[in-house]
Amino acid sequence: MAAPRAAVLGLPSLTLALSLTVTLSLAPPPPQARVACLGEALFDCIATTASSPTRPAEELEASGAFKKLPGGAPANAAVALARLGTPAAFLGGVGGDADGTELLELMRERGVDCRGAGVLTEACTRRVMVNVDADGDRHFAGFGARPVSSADFADTAPNPDLEPDAAAVVAAADVLLTGTLGLAAPKSAGFARRAAAAARRAGRDVMVDVNWRPVFWDGAEAAARDTILKYVRDTATMVKVTDEEAAWLFPDEISPEAALEAPERLLGDDFFPGAELVLVTAGEYGSAGARRGGARGHRQAAFDVDAVETTGAGDAFSAGMLHYLLTMGGDDLAEGLRFASAVGALVTTKYGAWSQPQFDEVISFVGKAT
Repeated sequence: MAAPRAAVLGLPSLTLALSLTVTLSLAPPPPQARVACLGEALFDCIATTASSPTRPAEELEASGAFKKLPGGAPANAAVALARLGTPAAFLGGVGGDADGTELLELMRERGVDCRGAGVLTEACTRRVMVNVDADGDRHFAGFGARPVSSADFADTAPNPDLEPDAAAVVAAADVLLTGTLGLAAPKSAGFARRAAAAARRAGRDVMVDVNWRPVFWDGAEAAARDTILKYVRDTATMVKVTDEEAAWLFPDEISPEAALEAPERLLGDDFFPGAELVLVTAGEYGSAGARRGGARGHRQAAFDVDAVETTGAGDAFSAGMLHYLLTMGGDDLAEGLRFASAVGALVTTKYGAWSQPQFDEVISFVGKAT
């Protein structure tokens, strides 16, 4: 067996053993994925008219006044990577319903390897209902009313009978990218932890996008914070976090402003001591990043674009950075931040998270903005 490809951040290569969920595909296989994106695929149902941020999800769903757009942070990233030209795979569960079928078809059409996507015939594909206020800001209202409980959503319960293909996808990838929403349910949490642990044993890099969404979690916020923080510290070689999420994770240690101004602080022993790279995004205030061993972090101003909808911008940023690290040399973090920020900015100029740009579009955009 050939030795595993060297990890992006230089971790040692070891043997991989992994139990995950997959579904077999009869179609010709796509290119070998360099990034395996693990987590949820769902539909964001975004209100088409302004309303109260607190409008119940059931009321929004009943109104029919929403645009149904494919989403889910790991799925968003997988599509963005494929659009840029980095082969990517999606690992996670979708329901055996029309929504699940549609999501898989859309991902495959965009070049994503879906051999690790398990179809749970008795489960529902999640719909996230999103209110939009008068200023255009999004507010997560809850979920579509079809399931009896959150455990009935396909993304919470990957099928343990479907393992070999997903193991092979992770074994051959350079990076495993995960979010944290799956940690809110026992089965998907175990799925994520096994994958991340196996990837680390194999010398792969693991990027964790904190992606704090209270609507996915039952119980006390403090318990959710502890769960997320332990997972990040145990698994991540790369961390992507918003400025507000950094302050939420470390309320007594750092402010949103400090996280953006001095991202290198987040590599300290009190924050993410096992990470080699930290990325901080802050919407209109730009982004920042730091590598372990660097004297200071780097700051990137936000690009000036006519934004129409911001869903998936952070996921596109993560994809842009991974594309830069894997295919564009990866040596200049400031250059990587600029490229990643451009990918995220371009997503906001169209409706839907899966409107990501192709590589040539990003290069043209950056060139004109210089």
